[in-house]
Amino acid sequence: MRSLSIVSAVVFVLFIRMTAAAGQGFQGGVRGAISDQAGALIPGTVVTITNVGTNATRSTVTNDAG
Repeated sequence: MRSLSIVSAVVFVLFIRMTAAAGQGFQGGVRGAISDQAGALIPGTVVTITNVGTNATRSTVTNDAG
């Protein structure tokens, strides 16, 4: 009976660890605004971000909110 309790505890701990690992993702985000030195927003600016690990790039153009 004691071994059944130990096995149950081990299975429970493994289950908790696996569900925590499943919650990990590979997505992120970047937020901000492009402005000049006076603080005025600059719409239409091309912004490119690069993943330094994979060298993958993503580009977008700022909207009216900079």
